[in-house]
Amino acid sequence: MILAFSASAFLAFFLTRPKSKTVPPELGATIRIRATSGMYRAKLLAIEGNLWRISCPLSRNHYVPLRPEEAVTIEAPISQGVYLFKTLIHSRDENSHELLLTIPSHLSATNRRNEPRKPSNQEVRLEGEPSNLADLSPFGARVFTNRPCHIGERVQLDFAGQRFYAWVLDFSPTKVGESYREAVRVRFEESISV
Repeated sequence: MILAFSASAFLAFFLTRPKSKTVPPELGATIRIRATSGMYRAKLLAIEGNLWRISCPLSRNHYVPLRPEEAVTIEAPISQGVYLFKTLIHSRDENSHELLLTIPSHLSATNRRNEPRKPSNQEVRLEGEPSNLADLSPFGARVFTNRPCHIGERVQLDFAGQRFYAWVLDFSPTKVGESYREAVRVRFEESISV
């Protein structure tokens, strides 16, 4: 009898609990796309059922040639964090170059910063250029450098006697001491131990 009561209570809980609703990103949000050719940014233009319509990313004033059925990793910001998932490009409009992405039926938000960043002032080499590590986490870093970088560029970082590869997320001029340098944020291809 206790077993039957427990089973019915368990079943009632799952049938009556509120369903968690997937909150889509806001229209116009910047979506990051990681493809085999690099990392790019695009804008979310529309949500059509399980498809997201996004602008075609640009690289040096040219449309990036992403193809239908190409596998990509998407990072889409929402107020609770970020959606991070792998998907396929559903189709590409020949005229506007807009892309349709197939969205998984269930998305769960993750925190952008899974690990806190640790401040650092370590000497590093970014593509051979002497630079300084500003902060570091297992997933990314911020580097002060004089080397020009481009968003989506794959770069090599050498420090602590090891070589790491990362993607440039963004950069901005920052005053370091008496001069200005680029503050470059990167995401490692593979997590590292810090």
